[in-house]
Order: sequence, then C-alpha cells, then structure tokens
Amino acid sequence: MKKDDNNIKKKKVILKVPSRYHLDVMDIQKMDLKRVGGGGIGVTINMHCLITIEIIEENDDIILSKKKTLIKYYLDLMREVLNIKKYFKVSGEFDKRYGSHNGMGSNAMIQTGIVYGINYLCGEPLSNSELITLLQKNYYEEENGEITNRVYCSGVGNNTILFGGLCFIDENGKLIYSKNIPSNFKLITIKASFENIFENQNIDKDEVVVNLRKKNDVNRYFRVKNKIIRNKIIPDLKNEDYSSLIEQMKEFSMFDDSFVLSQKCKINKITYEDFYNCVKDIPNLIMRVASNSPNVCLITNDVEKVKNICKKYKIDFSIYDINNSGIEIIEEAM
Repeated sequence: MKKDDNNIKKKKVILKVPSRYHLDVMDIQKMDLKRVGGGGIGVTINMHCLITIEIIEENDDIILSKKKTLIKYYLDLMREVLNIKKYFKVSGEFDKRYGSHNGMGSNAMIQTGIVYGINYLCGEPLSNSELITLLQKNYYEEENGEITNRVYCSGVGNNTILFGGLCFIDENGKLIYSKNIPSNFKLITIKASFENIFENQNIDKDEVVVNLRKKNDVNRYFRVKNKIIRNKIIPDLKNEDYSSLIEQMKEFSMFDDSFVLSQKCKINKITYEDFYNCVKDIPNLIMRVASNSPNVCLITNDVEKVKNICKKYKIDFSIYDINNSGIEIIEEAM
C-alpha cells in the first residue's frame, strides 16, 4: 500500500503523560513473558513526562529524550500502522523526581505517549481501545539502550496512563472499569528494598519476583478476588462507596500474591508488617507493594498521620496528587 501524507492532520503536539502505580494483580498465574496477561488495579498520579512530537522535513527522526531506542521503535510502528512516511522530532522531559525502576512505569509512559501522539497528529483514526490493543500486541521496553519484549505486560500500565484515575484491568489485559478518585486522597510512596531474593546479580529481577508470587500457595485465592472485585468493589464504587475497596485491599494484602512480596520487603530498618501495623488504623488507607519494584505505596486522605509515622522511623517518602484525566494534549499546531 502506498504511504499517504494526507493522513497527517496536524504538525505538532505536546502531551502531558502521567505516571502510574500498579497496586494489584488480578491473576498472577496469567502473567507470562510471551503474552499479555495478569491484569490488576492501577492508579494514575501527577508525575509527568512532557512529550513533544513534531513533523520535520528530514530523512530521519530526531529524538531528544531518554529511551531513544524505544521511541524509535514506536515511531516506526505507527508509520507502518497509519500508512505515513513523514519523520518526527521527539523530545521527552521527565519530572525531576523520577528515578529508575521505581514502579511508576517510565516505559509505559513513553509507549503510550508516542502511540497516542502520532495517532492524534493523524486525526485519531484509531480509538483508545484500538491503541491499547496495538500496544499490547507490540509491547517492548528499553533496557541499557536496547529494546526487549522479554518483559511482563499485565495490561495495567497503558490502560491506566491513557484513561487516568483508578483502573481495573481483567486478567486478559482489558479495561473493565475506571473511577475518578476524590482530590483529597493522595498517593504516598516509600522507598524500600527486597531482602535476600537476588542471590545472582545477573538474573532477571522481574522474573524472580513474578515467580516468587506465583509460588505462593494462596494464589488459588485469585478466583475469589476476581469475584469480589467484579461483584462487590466495582458496584460499590459506582455508588460512590469506597469502603469495600479499602477493606478488601487489606484482605488482599494478607491472602493474595503480594503477601509473599511483603514478607521480603524491608522499609528502612523495619519490616513491611511492622510498618503496616503502624498505619493500619488510619481510616481510608490502602497500602501495597508497588508493581515489581520494592517500593511501597499508600493511598490515603490523612496524609499528616502517614508523614508523622514516616518521620518517626526516619523513612523517606514522597507525596503525589492523583491524576483523573490520563494523557492530556496541552498544545498543538496545524
């Protein structure tokens, strides 16, 4: 098929792409390096990457950002999918607070931002659900300057970044529900570490963590969890009732796959369990190990109590606003 530059509708777009935290897995047994699966619950936060995409009259792309190889892959993918032959100048500016492997989804931010932005420049021929499917069928991340598809794609990252708020993703990576979170709730991240699980420094750490979670005998609980989420938590949220979400997330922490991670997690000089016992009586609080990173995240509307506990135990923490809008277009040019 001949490539057609008439598909281009705009010359430039600037996107504000939020971060995400992966709070829970719907079915850990469905997580596989060969396909999308696992699903779960994700929340979007206001720590952004500003991505600028501009059409240029050059013979190659100009990429001024981290993760150049990943960006190039998705530019080439969108040229092929949308039948265009133009090249692009891309810049990406991450929030200065952003670190490495902190559970906030930097690869997913780049993937989603590039695909969404190019689609927007072409007049949005693909729907959001089609963009998600495209990303999941072509899921790559960048490690040490090289792209790899030997990574786990639960479906949570791209969906949560695109749609914003609190997102529930089924075990096959499809969005089943999203919900705006009241502005008085904040997400607090706490720096932690996994102890004694990486004996060989050359191994794939994500694979070790996922396998640890799969070995937990209580993963049979996922069937119960799935029913609770679909039949109790989501219907209650539709009625603005957050109580079952908060209470059931506490239950999940003790019975699902994240339990094994919490047993390996150390927060400064205290255990995950010790810290949890300090905060568990705070009303309206959710606490989880974030994604496959060792970091711990809490969602609460009583930030001061959590801050005071962290200061007492000399624990590093950061506070973020919840993002309910997902990706935003902040500037465009025809």
